[in-house]
Amino acid sequence: MIIDKKNRQFKKLRVSLLQNCNFSCAYCSPSGSKLVNTGKQTPVNEILENISRIHDIVGLESIRLTGGEPSLYKNLIELILGLKKLNIPRIALTTNGSRLKKSATSLKNSGLDSINVSL
Repeated sequence: MIIDKKNRQFKKLRVSLLQNCNFSCAYCSPSGSKLVNTGKQTPVNEILENISRIHDIVGLESIRLTGGEPSLYKNLIELILGLKKLNIPRIALTTNGSRLKKSATSLKNSGLDSINVSL
């Protein structure tokens, strides 16, 4: 279990899936410059293995997927399905919303519990 100096337990995990973003807002690029797309994305199985280890120790209550822009992560649906299999109670996504029209139904069907749109 992870406990800080004030005896608080940490059961929420924020995972930045990638640095890429399709906008140039202050959140992803405070200097106003676009983030460089390296094309490299951490494989789903590697993310799931790491989260599984953390979940076994801490007993996570929730995970928030962020970025850059997490909807640009090519295996996002597969990742959410994998997180659901780990029995993590709540899976959330923070997005700029630019791709929700195309992906909202798939995200819901994969088991995503909530979406936060950052403007």
